[in-house]
Amino acid sequence: MLLESLERRALFAAAYGQILQDINPGTGSSLSAGSNPSIAFNGKTYFAATGYSGGSELYATDGTAAGTGRVADLAYGDASSHPRDFVISGGKLFFIADWSSQYGNQALRAKLFVSDGTTAGTHVVEYDPNTFPQYDLYGTITEPADGPTLVAYNGKVAFAAHGAHPYYYVDNTDTSLLWVSDGTVSGTSYKFVSGASSASSVTNITVAGSNLFFAIKTPGSYDSVGRYDGSDIQSTIVTTFYGQQSVGNFIAVGSSVYFRTSGSGPYDNLFYKASASGSISTSVDPYLRLSEWATVNGRLFASGTYTYDGSVPQQAWLYEIVDSPNGLQALLLGNSSQPYASPTDLTVIDHFIYYDAPDFNSGRSIIRFDPANDSFTFVGYGFSSLSGASADGAAFVKGPDGAVYVNGSTSYDAGLYRLSATDSYFQSYPINV
Repeated sequence: MLLESLERRALFAAAYGQILQDINPGTGSSLSAGSNPSIAFNGKTYFAATGYSGGSELYATDGTAAGTGRVADLAYGDASSHPRDFVISGGKLFFIADWSSQYGNQALRAKLFVSDGTTAGTHVVEYDPNTFPQYDLYGTITEPADGPTLVAYNGKVAFAAHGAHPYYYVDNTDTSLLWVSDGTVSGTSYKFVSGASSASSVTNITVAGSNLFFAIKTPGSYDSVGRYDGSDIQSTIVTTFYGQQSVGNFIAVGSSVYFRTSGSGPYDNLFYKASASGSISTSVDPYLRLSEWATVNGRLFASGTYTYDGSVPQQAWLYEIVDSPNGLQALLLGNSSQPYASPTDLTVIDHFIYYDAPDFNSGRSIIRFDPANDSFTFVGYGFSSLSGASADGAAFVKGPDGAVYVNGSTSYDAGLYRLSATDSYFQSYPINV
């Protein structure tokens, strides 16, 4: 791999940008980490930051020093609300922040906020804490370890929340319900799942066409897949998996959603498809186990491993998942003579799939797959390791200059590398920062 140092120039604002305003004077950091740490909305960028007072709160900038400042102090006083999980839906900015309905008399809890971008137009979506009796509308929002907390849906947002009983307004921490909100109290309601256990929890909320699909997990019992079509207050169970299977890893393709199950032995990483009508398709190959997947132009691709004896994994390859008369079929892309085995970090950029795989020298190669003609092209090799290059942890990210970047280590140096498509045999260039 040809390595060439680049001159210092403004390829990424994060690495070469100019400070607009020192929000937190001194050596401490101003910016807050988290899921979806910033978002562009109505001509400004909104983000969480810690100022000289007030803790971590909502800030905005228009790109100038004068236009950079705090929008609202949501947690009151020196407490931090930690705004996060920004989503735009229906022309409004939604996000999660920690808030107390008793102005400090109760612990801060994750709540839904909505904003039009102004201080006056930024508020919690909750009952007025000055009313009596004082109770929560939806309790505490559930923040999953993987996947988004808020999901844009039909001009609203969908989320899961626990801690407020929908009928008696008492705490019930064992239940996590599906909620949909338009940013108003009257327009915020839970979507009762008919047939689900009272101890169930909703996760993996995914939009597919006009439907919301989600997993319903019942501890020590079984998992189900639910569907809400937006027509009424009730959701329905599409299918239930009894025994040792756990449902997760949802991905939408058109109006359908694909998901996988995990468990022990023959239940591990089987894959299924739920259509808009609620019908279920299953894999025709019980020995194929999927680990990652990505969608491009309405097609679903996945890395998968065969376990011919049901337990010992063989080599992993890239597959396309397609419908067949008997169910879901995995079509092998490439062939066993090509060095594209064990793909990981599947990332879609500009209708291509980038991934890394082991090379012949015990390192990592970077490969670009083009779904338009099912072709593979090397974009770099000789990496000893790769790590997240983007804010959400993705290994590959597109820069403002249109190039694709990866954060990795080679025998030359560790840092940010640019993948350049100057010829048919791609090259990786390290960036000195």
